[in-house]
Formats: sequence, C-alpha cells, structure tokens
Amino acid sequence: MTLFFINFVSAQFGFGYGGRFSLADFFDSIDPSTIVYGLIFFILFTVIFLVLSKAKLFKSKKGPWGAEETNSVAAAVVSFAVSALAVYYMYRNGYNLQSFLYEIGFSGDIIALLLSLLVVLVAIVIVIKFKLPGFFIASGLLLILIAIFTDLIYEKGLAFLIGLALVVIGIFFWKATRKWWGQHMRTV
Repeated sequence: MTLFFINFVSAQFGFGYGGRFSLADFFDSIDPSTIVYGLIFFILFTVIFLVLSKAKLFKSKKGPWGAEETNSVAAAVVSFAVSALAVYYMYRNGYNLQSFLYEIGFSGDIIALLLSLLVVLVAIVIVIKFKLPGFFIASGLLLILIAIFTDLIYEKGLAFLIGLALVVIGIFFWKATRKWWGQHMRTV
C-alpha cells in the first residue's frame, strides 16, 4: 500500500521523476518563518529544560547517601509541552518573526556572519570535547555528507575524497593517541 505513495511524496517535494535530492532545494522549499519558529522552539526547549532540571520539583533523593537525582524525562516532557505551546501561540497570533529580526538589526549579511561564528564555535567545542581526532572525524563526515546530499560544492568527488582523508587522519590520530596514552600511563 505504501508503494503507491512513493511517487506522490517525491513529486510533492520536487525531486521525483528522475530528479535528484538536493538539500539546497529542500531548504528553498521551506518557508523562512517555519525555520525561525523551529529554531525558537529548540531555544525555548533548551532553556526551559535547563531551568527545570535545576528545580527541586524534578529532583528526588536516591542513593545510599541521599544524593539528589534529576528526573530528566519529566523535565523534558514539560519543557517540550511549554515550548510547543509558546511557538503555537506565536504562530496562531500571526507574529511576524522575520520582520522582527530585521527591525532589531539582523540583516542577511549579519546572519551569514553569525552563522560563520557559530560554525567556528562548534569547531572549538568539538576540539575541546573530543580533541583533535574527533574534530578531524566530524569535519570529514560533514564534508562527505555535504558532497553526497547537497549542491553546495561544485567538485563533489574532490570534496568526498578530502572528507574521507580527514576521517582516516582522525582515526589514525585517535589510535595513535590511545596507544601513546596507554604506554605512558603504565609507567606512572
């Protein structure tokens, strides 16, 4: 039964009947206000979850010494519900979030700059959390995925090979780091 809907779904998004999927075309088909509402939902969800996970309402004393544990599932459900209600309220009342962002000074140029800064910050966090091998692996996988699924890169084959090389370098560094760590920590 579901086989009958394959062409219908592919035609709806514009990449059926011999066309190929492109992430750029997919994002072009999404209304910008939908993206803004989605991002607001995730921001609200994260902030509300962090606040609720610190609240005493979602903590219980468990363990042999009475250590407090957070009920993360309950905090996540409440955060999801409150975030969804807030975004739904804004959508139903017709808040024009795009014009709001432009009125407070966010233009297309500034958004591109902020996106670039966000990419740099994410790279720094990856290097801090997963060290340099994790950064090579993550950036290589991202480059491979961009080369396969989008039209952002003209030379897809070269980008795929560079991404593959970054993944191999990351795995090599990871194994070398583990080997060095194992040898030097035994002598201490």
